[in-house]
Order: sequence, then C-alpha cells, then structure tokens
Amino acid sequence: MKYFALDGSSRWITLGFLDDDAKVSAELSIEMNARHSKRLLPTIDGFLKSIEYTIKEVDILGVGVGPGSFTGLRVAITTIKGIGEVLNLPIVPLPTLSLYAMNAPDIPVLCVLENAREDDFYGAIYSTMNGKLKEIDSPFFLPLKKIKARLCSFDDVKCILVGDPGFQKDMSDLSNVVLLPNWTSKLHGSNLVAMTKQLFKEKKYSDSKGIEPIYIQKPLADKMIEEKKTEF
Repeated sequence: MKYFALDGSSRWITLGFLDDDAKVSAELSIEMNARHSKRLLPTIDGFLKSIEYTIKEVDILGVGVGPGSFTGLRVAITTIKGIGEVLNLPIVPLPTLSLYAMNAPDIPVLCVLENAREDDFYGAIYSTMNGKLKEIDSPFFLPLKKIKARLCSFDDVKCILVGDPGFQKDMSDLSNVVLLPNWTSKLHGSNLVAMTKQLFKEKKYSDSKGIEPIYIQKPLADKMIEEKKTEF
C-alpha cells in the first residue's frame, strides 16, 4: 500500500509518503507564508516526482484536519478531497494536535498547546504510554489563564508549545509543568503517514464528502461582530 498525507494547519505545509511494499518513505516541510492556494499543488507534484512517484500511484490519503489556521486547513483539505474524489481514494482525517503528540512517546500526561491569536490557544491533553496515543482531554480553545488552571489538576505534565515562543515564560511558573524541547513542536511527514496507516487499519476513514476541518473557535470576523454588538 502507498500512503500520502499532508497537513496545512499553519504557515508550513508538511508532506509525507510511504510505500509499504517497496520500503520507500519521504517527507517534506516547507514554509508557505499564507500562499497555500498557489503553491500547494506544485509542491505536492514536485515532492512525489523527487522520489519517482505520482499521485495516481497512491492508495490511501491522509490530511490534517486541525485545529489550526482557517485558510491553511481549507486549502489543504480541499486539495486532498479533490484528489480523493478524482481518484476515488479513501481519506483519513488526522487530528493535528495529536500529530505533535507523536513526537513525545511514553509520557503519561502530555499537553500540546498551539498559539492561535493573542492570549488564546488550541490545546489537547494526551497519554503516549506504551506506544499508544490516548486522548485525555479533547481539543479545546481557551485563554492561557484557563489552560494553566486546567493543568494544575495534574501532578506532572509535559508540555509541547507550538507557535510563538514568547509565551513560554508564562508557563514557567507552574511547578508541575515541564516544557519539552523546541524540536517537539515540529510536524513530521513520517508521523502523518504513520497515523494515516494506523487509522486506516482501524477503519477510521471516509470518502471526500465526509472530511471536515476541526474548527473550535469562531472566525475573527464573527468575534469582532459580537464584540461590536455588545457596545450598544
């Protein structure tokens, strides 16, 4: 089986490929700087050509479904859905925060936090013990103050911080929290295809019509409208 997966939840696009039979694997991360719509398809084509494959040879697709950037998620998911529709391929939805959690195995309580905007963060809490990724607390969107209060309920937490490193100092006053190295905050194409393969075996896949992004915050425009309404 040949697996191809991508994630576009941030300003980076991460691609992964695995040919189980030929034991061929490859990955690529490239900064898009909000130009996902123009650069994504040529990037996919160039990536596969570099390892002497084409998208028509792929059997299973995977795509990061967030939470994350509205624009990046929409472009990545729409692209994979289009490929899946044309080639009639199954698509595995990949929760993006769990992809980061795969960077830190054998941790009883692992929190992944990604800076969304200002003082608000995407987050989720996992266990990664014994090679199994288990969700302890489902993805949330909260201000840092509430997240810190939530983490206080655990004796010992390891934390992956994604995005602006400026908020690292805001976590340092929690005695039960240990911040993991910066390299754990990078997505890897190998994790994308590994999760795609695992979830496909568990029959957690869909056709193109069943893949939707995980949006756990309102668009900024909606938030601004609500705030404007409260002024009158």
